[in-house]
Amino acid sequence: EKNSLILDNISIEGATKSDDGFDGYWTYGIHIINIGGIYITNSSIRNGRSDAQKDTQTSGILIENTSPNFYMIRSPFASNFYINRFYKGIAIRSNCGEETLNRVESCFIENFEIVGVKYGLYFDGYSNNVSEISTIKISNGHIDTNRYGIYGSENVKVNLMNIRGLEIWRTSNGDVLEDGAGIALYAGESTVITNTLFIRQ
Repeated sequence: EKNSLILDNISIEGATKSDDGFDGYWTYGIHIINIGGIYITNSSIRNGRSDAQKDTQTSGILIENTSPNFYMIRSPFASNFYINRFYKGIAIRSNCGEETLNRVESCFIENFEIVGVKYGLYFDGYSNNVSEISTIKISNGHIDTNRYGIYGSENVKVNLMNIRGLEIWRTSNGDVLEDGAGIALYAGESTVITNTLFIRQ
C-alpha cells in the first residue's frame, strides 16, 4: 500500500461496434487501489462505443483508497494521455475510514484530452466523512463532456485549486447534453483559474 506505481506508454482499446465480433466495452481502463504514488504518462485509453459513456460504472482511470489502514493517496500524476468514451474520464475516490480525514495529498494532471464522457475529472469521498484534497493542479487540456468538465462531490474539500490553459466543451458527443457545468468543486482556501475557455454547443 505504500509503493509507487509507474505506467508509461499504455494503449487500451475497446471495440468500435457490435458487429466486429466484440459486443462489450471496458468498465475500467485502469483501476488502481491503495497505491501511494501514481504516475501515468504517454497513454491512450479508449472505448470505441458511445454506450460505454452512458454506463455509470465506467471510468477511464479509477484511483481509490479502500483500506481503513491507508490514510493518504499521494500525488496522482498524469501527463500526455487521451481518454475516450467512459462515464467518468478520471475518477479519484477516497471511500474508507469513518474516523479519519482521508486525503489525496495532491493531484497533477497536464497535457491531455478527455472526450466523450459524462464527467471529465471526478473527485469523490466517503459518504459519512470529508475527503480532503490538498492541491489540484490541472493544465493544458481539452475536455469534451455532456455534463461536467471537473466535478467534486459535496463531501470533497479542495484546499488549493490551480487550473490553467484548459478548453472545456459541453456537447452532446455520443449522448444527450444534460444540465451541468464546466467546473463544480467545493474549493477551500485558494482558487486560481486562468487562460481557460468554456464552450457549450
